[in-house]
Amino acid sequence: MTLYGVPLSPFVRKVLLVANELGIPLDTIEVPPHSDDPDFRRISAMGRIPAFSDGAFELVDSSAISRYLIMQAGSDLMGGQNPRRQAQIVVRERFADDDLAPALTDVLIERVVKPVRLGQTTDESVVETALESRLPPVWDRLESLLADNGSWLVDGEFSYADFALGTHLASAELAAVMPDESSYPNIVAWHHRLQSLAAYSAMMTNTQECIERMKKNLSAQGPAA
Repeated sequence: MTLYGVPLSPFVRKVLLVANELGIPLDTIEVPPHSDDPDFRRISAMGRIPAFSDGAFELVDSSAISRYLIMQAGSDLMGGQNPRRQAQIVVRERFADDDLAPALTDVLIERVVKPVRLGQTTDESVVETALESRLPPVWDRLESLLADNGSWLVDGEFSYADFALGTHLASAELAAVMPDESSYPNIVAWHHRLQSLAAYSAMMTNTQECIERMKKNLSAQGPAA
């Protein structure tokens, strides 16, 4: 199985989390969005990451790829045969991708992508705007979900939903915009539980190694003309 993308993307990280948890080895080919790599573009005509292949079977979209891996492994991460649990997991992922991800996009670009991949200076005013206006509503919602559900996001039991949202919390971790424990104790406690998981730790190691490679490549290129 082959995964195309870079773990700066929370959607690539989501697939890595699932594969790590299930013990599924993936051959990862690091390509940025809209790469001209012909194998990647054959799968992802619009240039979006991640893209995935399992032999002749090819997929785009992190949710579809994750579900494929979970079903292939016969795992209960997606809720098993419980329709209510399955539905709740889908709702949590929609919140993750439709609300949490967009709120974190600007800070991830400014604090990680621009300095690490593009060699550009962070615009801290953009970060401040996100911290003051975009992030509080999603932090409030996530805090409420955890207060209502317990240790994990669906009825207190670990599931794919925790990876679907946890991959975006990793963006906050990488960009150093984690919510404050005094205001959001349930989020911080949940984050600590995620960090204790081998799958999450391996994903963050993979991501940090990718960042270091990008920094070295950028340094080798020298200053922009």
